[in-house]
Amino acid sequence: MLNKGIKGHRERNVFKNTLARDIYAMKKVLKMLQEGFFTWIGELGSSKY
Repeated sequence: MLNKGIKGHRERNVFKNTLARDIYAMKKVLKMLQEGFFTWIGELGSSKY
């Protein structure tokens, strides 16, 4: 049971084709951009700029 938690921490994604891999990567990038955008808006609101 303890092994499962350690193993599940850093599993490699296995994709059936390159299109699936690319779509997964684009979704991750989009999520990072959204998080950065909301952080930037928050900093604008706190008048850091």
